[in-house]
Amino acid sequence: MTKKVSGVSMGQVDFGIIPIEGFSGGIWETDEIIVGENEIDNFCYIFLFPSDEDDYSSGCSERKFQLCFAFAGHLHQWKFEKNTIVYYFIIGNSIVPNIPALSHPSIHLLRQFPSINLTNFEFDKVKYEFTRIHEEMNRLDMLEGIIFLRIDIIFDETYRFIEKRYANNTNT
Repeated sequence: MTKKVSGVSMGQVDFGIIPIEGFSGGIWETDEIIVGENEIDNFCYIFLFPSDEDDYSSGCSERKFQLCFAFAGHLHQWKFEKNTIVYYFIIGNSIVPNIPALSHPSIHLLRQFPSINLTNFEFDKVKYEFTRIHEEMNRLDMLEGIIFLRIDIIFDETYRFIEKRYANNTNT
C-alpha cells in the first residue's frame, strides 16, 4: 500500500485498522517527505524518524532522532540518504477541539521550532506515546478519548523539551 503526501509516494509499513474521522497514523518507509502549502483539511502532521546524523561521544555512535511538526499552509520537506522508517500522525482540523494542547497559546512555539532533535530519553517518551496510540488504533474496542489524550501528551512533552533547551541556552 502506498500513501501520497503532496505527491511523494511512500510505502505503508503499518497503520491503524480502525479509522477515526480527522485522524490517521501509521508507519511509512520512504526516502522523502513533502507536505505542501496547499494542505487545508489538516491541522498538522507529526513525524518521528531517525536523523541521518549520528552523535559521536566517548568514541561511540549514538543514533539521533527528530520530532517534526508540519503545519498546514507551510511547505515542509525532509530528504533521507536511504529509505527510512517514519512514524506519523495526521491531525485534521475537525479534531483540534478534542486536544487541549492544540488550542493552547504554546502551539505557536511549535510553529517556531517545527523540527527538533531528541535526546534518547525524549525519544523514548515520545515513541512510547506513538506506540500506545498505534496499539489503541488497532483495538476493536478503540477509545478515541485515549488517543486524543496521548496526542495531547506528545504536544505537552514537546513544549517542555523546547522550553528546557531555551532555558538552558539563556543561562549560559
